[in-house]
Amino acid sequence: MVSWHDHFRFWPCYIIMAANKNSTLSLRSILEKDKLKENGTNFVDWFRNLRIVLKQEKKSYVLDEAIPKPPPANATNAVKNKYKKHMDDSNDIRCLVLATMCPELQKDLEHLEAYEMSDMYETTIALHDCKMAEGESVSAHVLKMKSYIDHLARLGCNDPKTGPLPALGFRSM
Repeated sequence: MVSWHDHFRFWPCYIIMAANKNSTLSLRSILEKDKLKENGTNFVDWFRNLRIVLKQEKKSYVLDEAIPKPPPANATNAVKNKYKKHMDDSNDIRCLVLATMCPELQKDLEHLEAYEMSDMYETTIALHDCKMAEGESVSAHVLKMKSYIDHLARLGCNDPKTGPLPALGFRSM
């Protein structure tokens, strides 16, 4: 016969699992509630919240590390599993990022992986903040700026309507 105590002795585990599930869902709901706006006015807060959610889910590496090349056929299972996990996590985060943007941004960025979106943002900020240092030659400064623009173009940010700056909150620049 099963006692009352036996029925309830595993409840702490269920409560912890439910709390973990709920905390993940409630954290994600922050992103779903405050979608990234087309004009980017809430980008800094949205990106900070994204980082918080990904850190809690132990997937923040997806924004910082490019997807590695597929392992060779003779690679160990550990290498293949690590690659598969990165691919799966990247897909999850890519979908999360796109789902928490306004539709206009989704259309502009749906061709990118999560890492590329993060890279695009960092490059855009670097380009926007690029100032010619005192004593720097004009040609060196122009080459540095051109390298940022070329990098954005390789990511697909060469829309004639918006210029070289991507849609990540810089349409009005």
